Amino acid sequence: MKESFFSVFQISVVLTEGSSLLPSYAKKELWPYYQIKCDLKCMYGYKTDMEGQYFCKCYDPCENIYCHSSSKCVVNVPKRTDCDWSSCKAKAFCQETKTRPKKKNRKKYLWHLDNTPQRDDGSVTSSEKGHGVCHMPLEEEAKKCTKLRKRWYFDPISGQCRKFRGCRTGGNNFGRKKRCKRKCLSKTKLAKRKGHSRGRKSRRFIK
Repeated sequence: MKESFFSVFQISVVLTEGSSLLPSYAKKELWPYYQIKCDLKCMYGYKTDMEGQYFCKCYDPCENIYCHSSSKCVVNVPKRTDCDWSSCKAKAFCQETKTRPKKKNRKKYLWHLDNTPQRDDGSVTSSEKGHGVCHMPLEEEAKKCTKLRKRWYFDPISGQCRKFRGCRTGGNNFGRKKRCKRKCLSKTKLAKRKGHSRGRKSRRFIK
C-alpha cells in the first residue's frame, strides 16, 4: 500500500498601511450599505430603524426639520475625505432667509425658534424622547414588505410588547422582544417597584 503525502500551503496577504481589499469608493464608513438589497438610488443614503439597522428607504435630512416661515431647511453634505462613523450622514439645519420680522414681533419669533422641535441625522424630537416612541402607531409599511419576519411592537393600550410579521421601519418597531421591553417597559416596572416598596415601609411603621 502506497502512502500518500499532502502538502498544505498557506497564502498570506500583507496589506500596507492605508491599503484595502475594497475598491476606492467602498470605504469603511460605507460598508453597512452593502448588507441590504435595495434598488433605490438615494442622494443622502438609507434610513435607519430604532436599532440602527439600514432599510430600503431614502433618508431625507429635512424630513423632521421644522423651520419658521422666514427660514428654510438647508442640507450640508460632508466631504468624503472628512467622513467618519459619527459625521457620515448629511446634516440639516434651518437657515434664515432675507425676510426678517419687524421689531415688535422679534421676541415672539425668537421664542418660536427656540421651542420648535427639530431633528436631523436620526435623533428624536422632543415628543419622541424617552418612551414617546412606544406610543407611536405601527407603520403600515412594516407589513407590506415581501420578506416577512418576526418582529415586535409596543401596544400602549395593553401595556405589552406584541408580535407581528413584517420588516424593519422607523418608530415603534423592534427586532427582538427584549429590546421592546427594555425601551418601553423598563421605567414603568421601576415605578411600580418603587411604589410597592414604599407601601411596605408604610405598613411596617403602622404596625
